[in-house]
Amino acid sequence: MEASTRIVVALGRLKGLFFEFPEALVSLDEASCIVGLEPHHCHALLSALEDVRFLERTADGKYSLRYVEASPIAAPMAMLASAGQPTAAA
Repeated sequence: MEASTRIVVALGRLKGLFFEFPEALVSLDEASCIVGLEPHHCHALLSALEDVRFLERTADGKYSLRYVEASPIAAPMAMLASAGQPTAAA
């Protein structure tokens, strides 16, 4: 497998992990094992996800999904919560 393909696959696995388990706290070593990359490569991906505010780092160095009101998780949940509710007349 090409190096760039491995990175794309690993990035998808990382994002998928946090979408599937939004409360997950993952260390660098754990993430490296999950995606099958050397720790220094995995760190680069985790740092990139942190830079774009998808992840945040806890005080003990673990990575978690960054929760904000407009996060990828919160927006669909808000739509589900308001489904079937009448809208205000304009």
